[in-house]
Amino acid sequence: MAHLKEVAEYAKRFGVTTKIYINPLNSIKESFYAGGILFSCLYDKKVKDVFAAGGRYDHLIKEQRLKTGGSYEERHAVGFSLAWERLARVSKTGAKSFFKKQETDSSVIFTERRCDVLVASFDMTILRSTGIEILQLLWDHDISAEMAKDARSPEDLLSKYRDENYSWIIVVKPESMLKIKTMSRKDVPDVDLPQYQLMAWLRPELKERDARAFSKLRSSASQALESMGLGQSEDRQEQDVRVLVAGTKSKKFNRRQVVDQAQLSAANLVRSFLDGPILAIETTDQVMELLRETSLSDHESWKRAEHAVTMNEKKYVRELHVQLDTWRSLYEKRAKSKHAFIYNFRTGTCVYYDLSA
Repeated sequence: MAHLKEVAEYAKRFGVTTKIYINPLNSIKESFYAGGILFSCLYDKKVKDVFAAGGRYDHLIKEQRLKTGGSYEERHAVGFSLAWERLARVSKTGAKSFFKKQETDSSVIFTERRCDVLVASFDMTILRSTGIEILQLLWDHDISAEMAKDARSPEDLLSKYRDENYSWIIVVKPESMLKIKTMSRKDVPDVDLPQYQLMAWLRPELKERDARAFSKLRSSASQALESMGLGQSEDRQEQDVRVLVAGTKSKKFNRRQVVDQAQLSAANLVRSFLDGPILAIETTDQVMELLRETSLSDHESWKRAEHAVTMNEKKYVRELHVQLDTWRSLYEKRAKSKHAFIYNFRTGTCVYYDLSA
């Protein structure tokens, strides 16, 4: 029980909002997990469907090893089985059955992301206290990060992560001081700063890194096109960026870099819209225009939409409203994007819908 309480406490400190159930009789092979723990990940719907399960297999390894003389070093193992085919399956739901299938056919497309930051410390106590706070801070700002294994020295830490590709390693020191090592550039010296200055330092570094990557990618693409005889035509120009400089005195800046960063930021913003869900419906374009004029915060707009459709369509419009309102609730819990789309698969019309409005 003490171990379970500790796990639950760490989950709270990491900001985990997913429901956690403790089920002592969950396993039919108790001997596999003796002295350890078994976990299952499931869709918490009407039918609780398991999509991943695993745990510690120390006892299983001990039981299955050869029963011969001699001493053996104790082995530890953690593993799980993931139904990735189901997670990656593209939903084919449509029409009115869309709302019913949402309960049992949850399909999620996941993508792999590089971890930008490794949070480490040479003091186990600091790593499990201040280190967790920093990790949570980075996650709150949508920066991918993970906690390092215990290490006694910089050499020990780097040896454990020699094959990994982090942009920065943050070493937490006593009195909330941080040492930040930039891994992607050898010309950047290590930085020492207090914890409260971390985001102020890291944000521009992230932008600069992304701008360099974007510029390099565009240059490589241009060279590849030129080598193939497919250079950029005069008719196809890059996105227009107008730079307006304030009248007050300001530091000098690189105009080319500003243009690149502006184009990258615009591209990232547009790309973020694609994280939003799509509601595929079966209706007319007249109803689509009515939906375009509605807002989840304006109940009167939905009443007007219901009054403008036929009796047969009123119930359908209410179902649309309920589904969008459900997504809005998830957005308010920071579990879903505020961007959504409504697609009419009968006419091919697609409209953008702001769940926060």
